[in-house]
Amino acid sequence: MLPGLAAACTGPTRAGVDRPPSAPSVAVGSTPSPSTTAVPTLGSSAPTTTPGGAGSIVNPISGVYDAEYLPATAGTYAEQVADAYDLNGRTVLVTSTGSLSVQAAGPPGGQTWAESSGPGQPTDALQVLFSPTGVTLQSESLALSASTLQCTFTPAVPILPLHPSFGSTVSSNALCGTFSAVVTTLEQGAGTITLGGVDYATLEVQSTIVTKGTTPATIIETSWVSPALRMAVRSVQRTSTKYNGLPYQITTTTSLTAAQPSS
Repeated sequence: MLPGLAAACTGPTRAGVDRPPSAPSVAVGSTPSPSTTAVPTLGSSAPTTTPGGAGSIVNPISGVYDAEYLPATAGTYAEQVADAYDLNGRTVLVTSTGSLSVQAAGPPGGQTWAESSGPGQPTDALQVLFSPTGVTLQSESLALSASTLQCTFTPAVPILPLHPSFGSTVSSNALCGTFSAVVTTLEQGAGTITLGGVDYATLEVQSTIVTKGTTPATIIETSWVSPALRMAVRSVQRTSTKYNGLPYQITTTTSLTAAQPSS
């Protein structure tokens, strides 16, 4: 859910990119003509969102936040992933088929989600808790090229609160070994996403992650989380940092391709 934390540590080495776009030929201060690459249409439709005023709606999607959530259905879900890497104005687009592996929940409501952007790519493991207050992210294990980095969030990052209120925010601290981060989560509004011909009501949640350490970065992630599926149907993450002193941005769009696991 927060792969931008790993991107901030490793640079452009994930999602099939071994080096930054045009890095050997781009000099500091140069102004190359940027390439324009459109992100393709993914498995789920673009969200239709109706934002609410700050604190104005306690239960934005009637009937779906009235009971404690059951854990997500275990199995492997296919995802489509599109990464746009932009270094100093030059862009490379990489698309892949990723996966989200959801393990059976254990007591007391904990569940492990393992997400990868494609075959042979690192897998990030998320520890998710289902409780009377909703669904929260407790910790995340980030798979780097030569090691694994464990991030623990205090307090836990809300994924799907039981009774959300538009405009409300939660601030969490992440300790990740070699760096730290502040995560600010904002409940933005309700939305609808069509997946497999079915319209799913979603809660739009925006997380802003500011890292401190060897590679400072700012990551803004917007997720459309389905109460029916208890997971994000679509997410868009934008990471801004520097690579060898050059401005470096990554935009990652991840979408479920089916509402049910394939296995």
